Amino acid sequence: MPVKRFTGDLMSASLQSMMIRASAGSGKTWQLSNRFLALMALGVAPEKIIALTFTRKAAGEFTGRIMTRLAEGAESARGARKLAGEISVVIHGNDEIPAMVKGDLANAPEMDQAFFQTLLQKLVVSLDQLALSTLDSYFVRIVRNFALELGLSGFDLMEDDAISSERLSVMATIFSNEHTRKNERLAFLDAFKQATWGEEENRLCKTLEEFVKNHQNRWLIAPEITTWGGENRLWPDGCPLPKCDIKKTAQVLRSMLGEPYSPHKTYMKGWITACSLLEDYTPGVPLKTNAQLGRAIPLWDHYKRGGLIEEKQKYEISEEMGQVITDLLGSYIRTEIEICMRRTQGLFAVISAYENRYHEHVRSRGRLCFSDLTLLLAGKGAMRLWEEGSRQLIDFRLDARYDHWLLDEFQDTSQPQWQAIRYLIDEVMQDTEGDRSLFVVGDSKQSIYGWRGGEPKLFDDLRDHYGKQLAEWGMDASYRSSSHVLDLVNDVCDLSGSGWSEIFPAASIDRWCYQTHIPAKKLMGHAMVIETTVAVDANSDEKTEARHAAMWQVIEKVDPIARGLTCAVLVTKNAQVTAVVDYLRRKLSGIHVASESETTLVDGPEGAVILDLFRWLQNPAHEFGEIHVELSPLKLVVQQITGTEDSNDQWRWLTNEVARRGVESLVQSLVAGLFNSCDISPYGASRLDEILTAAHDFSTRGGSIADWVKMLESRSLRESTRDGMIQVMTIHKCKGLGFDVVILPELNQAKAFTDAGQLGVLERKDNQGSTEYIIKKPNKAICDAEPKLSQMMQAWEAEQCYERFCNLYVALTRAVHASYCILDPVKENWKPSPKYADWIREATSASPETDLLLGGDSYKVLYESGAWLDVEKEKAVSHKTLDKKTLQPGVLRISRKVASGAKGYEAGTILTKGKGMRFGNVVHQLFEGVTWLDELPDLGDELSARTVADCLEAPTIRPYFQRPLGEFKLLREQPIETRINEQWVSGIIDRAVILLENSKPKSIAIIDFKTDTKITAESLREKYSDQIALYRQALSSIYSLPEKNITCHLLSTSLKEMVDV
Repeated sequence: MPVKRFTGDLMSASLQSMMIRASAGSGKTWQLSNRFLALMALGVAPEKIIALTFTRKAAGEFTGRIMTRLAEGAESARGARKLAGEISVVIHGNDEIPAMVKGDLANAPEMDQAFFQTLLQKLVVSLDQLALSTLDSYFVRIVRNFALELGLSGFDLMEDDAISSERLSVMATIFSNEHTRKNERLAFLDAFKQATWGEEENRLCKTLEEFVKNHQNRWLIAPEITTWGGENRLWPDGCPLPKCDIKKTAQVLRSMLGEPYSPHKTYMKGWITACSLLEDYTPGVPLKTNAQLGRAIPLWDHYKRGGLIEEKQKYEISEEMGQVITDLLGSYIRTEIEICMRRTQGLFAVISAYENRYHEHVRSRGRLCFSDLTLLLAGKGAMRLWEEGSRQLIDFRLDARYDHWLLDEFQDTSQPQWQAIRYLIDEVMQDTEGDRSLFVVGDSKQSIYGWRGGEPKLFDDLRDHYGKQLAEWGMDASYRSSSHVLDLVNDVCDLSGSGWSEIFPAASIDRWCYQTHIPAKKLMGHAMVIETTVAVDANSDEKTEARHAAMWQVIEKVDPIARGLTCAVLVTKNAQVTAVVDYLRRKLSGIHVASESETTLVDGPEGAVILDLFRWLQNPAHEFGEIHVELSPLKLVVQQITGTEDSNDQWRWLTNEVARRGVESLVQSLVAGLFNSCDISPYGASRLDEILTAAHDFSTRGGSIADWVKMLESRSLRESTRDGMIQVMTIHKCKGLGFDVVILPELNQAKAFTDAGQLGVLERKDNQGSTEYIIKKPNKAICDAEPKLSQMMQAWEAEQCYERFCNLYVALTRAVHASYCILDPVKENWKPSPKYADWIREATSASPETDLLLGGDSYKVLYESGAWLDVEKEKAVSHKTLDKKTLQPGVLRISRKVASGAKGYEAGTILTKGKGMRFGNVVHQLFEGVTWLDELPDLGDELSARTVADCLEAPTIRPYFQRPLGEFKLLREQPIETRINEQWVSGIIDRAVILLENSKPKSIAIIDFKTDTKITAESLREKYSDQIALYRQALSSIYSLPEKNITCHLLSTSLKEMVDV
């Protein structure tokens, strides 16, 4: 074999490229660092290795692991022997791991302490040249270095608030007389109307900005008009559906049916009703189908030959009648699909018009977001700005930079991301000398980012594309979890049993490749599935309260923080994070609870009052902003800065200060004043620091006070957690992490994985993941009736289920020692559906049920493996000393929903009972839209709308919605911020009517909407008296009005009466 060299005389063999499918906790980061260190040991310069992952945290962990292990090898002879042994296994392989080196290794180095000291020195010297980063960061570097070659005049990476601002700016130009001709504006609006034609309410399109936001990326990937609702794309051989006059054909069918007769009277009446519905059908307006029509639409072409069509009733029809039914239903289906096509084409026209402006005003100036970068480098769709020769030149220069590629979390790579780097990878894999290599690590079972483009199928594509060049091996032994935790994982996640296909789509199960997980080490452990004892028919608030109570009592029982154990509560939605954190902070005295989630910059009292100050500066008529400042510690700061107590003079001075010196200067003065004048908690201090950073960022690009207010309102932050506290986060945030104890309290869902209620469009993709066809989704019956739409719908459902498989797998595999799932009770005739709780219940149904007593409450145990952790025997426990910083101010924000549990309020606590039912939310929204009875909006005909209408007719409610005769002010959904007993109190008042006398408040009526069921006026009054007392005190303080002049009322939608409090 000819001698080949990397950088020295180390090798006379070639390197083996590899792909590892690493299950959760199996040590993929360990294997990545092993590969990196082995390459360095064989003489590869560290700057010739590139390692890419998806999060900064993972990149930092990887870098830290390499540095730590090299340092350990350089520190002592013992450490050197250990590291040398680990690297030798990587290089030569063993029974489980393929060898990294193919052939004979010549002049192998002696890996002693001195050797690793030399490697460490090389690594430290090369730190500024290392390419250990996220994929997004790598793309940023490429675009920054090759902007001109990529067709850009410059490059500026935009953050979320800047993207939103640019979107609004583009909208303004579209509707501006100065920038757009009238016919262009009308064409844009006509396209928007076409896209939403016939829809009374389109949740995706409540605002034009949201409309564009939801579809812009889809257009960039597939900008060809034929892809969007083109009839020939859906039906290349022509439309297979009949076409006739629906109204006339329905009348013909009615006459053919004749008078209903026994024993088919009920069945025939169903068809006659269906004929009436179709006679009144207006294209584009949702058709209210009866049961018979709903069953018949998917079977529309089964009737054309006549014969027996209702086996149970033995009802037969003639072939002539069968053809009429087929023509009628087929025409209805065709009409609905054609409407969806027109809407899709209108959607395309809207996005095209918007994109032309956006590209001209934003991208052409080099202002890009992360998704733009990826599509630009991938050369996909509308973002293919560069010429082929320029891209080849870029790839040539990049190819010379790195010889060895390490790709982490490959299952989360999207098709555009892969297209952006695949040519560089191809060059590595085509190296005939064997001096270059590819190392890919991931786990398709942990593909939880499909919603942002992650494509786990790329694993198989990679294997098929490179074949034997890529050695493949799996890792299923867990170095993280105890055997008892893995028992639950195996029982739930092994879907090989035949019964699962009755619950989940077969396509999802076929893709789910699961091997039994085994523990790599012996650990104490406990896994339990707990069912609460709340009533089966309890409302969602009550069930949430019961699950949260069980969660709290599990934490009390395990006592993780006192025992030095890490503990995480994992949920599925960001709103649940807030509710769980609020609940635990009230219940766990002296224990820190923090969330790893997105939150707003001004979620604390300090930020809220600064925001309201600038709202007042933006609009001096913003009365609440002015009053908020007046009642806060910021009042004295403003007086000191401005040198006056007169609010008009303060407003003039502050606005002039912004005009003279900018926002940043004023914010610095305000923050410094707050620190000097009052005690700020560490949590509040961190928020003020973030506001200072935001002010600096804003000042670098400039803008008005209104722009600064928008930035404060929209800028989000990611809170971080740490050991020594209860950590609460979504499943998506816990990826790659491990905790001693994990609790899953929010596995109960109202909707199935396959619920398509929020699905706006259907897409058909080819085997490479490229979009072939897009159409706005018709209703389910139409999709079931048309084979190609049905295939698209089934593909979407399978994708949704597969991603939920991944979500639950990730959640269950985070625990080291103990895992606890908390479920709601179910009815006796319960049948499993595609939901997390149902899945777990069915998977553990073979286990014997037992009773459990926690904190005085009784629970049912559906499954248990192991036993409660024994601190005396648990050698993994180590007590940790926590600092005494407080992470949260004493009083937290109260929203209307969380304030519904106000009983037992203490200053400094959050009042919460979790997220209300969807029905309750809709009723609240409808009431929010009501001003007075003399200008009542169209409420619609849904159950929630009828409930609101009935309430407004009730004798005790109606007077409160009649317009007052004198001077008044109406508040709806009014946020409040004030102090009560030296504590901050926040809340949202549903409705308040303020009667004025000489423009000053004389009396106030507070109305809070309540949708509780199975209650009495007295129980409602008792339940919410503390919450209402807070509102009364708050408005009394804000308006300097005696509490006796403020009346409070609970509008009960269940009782249909106003309950005085």
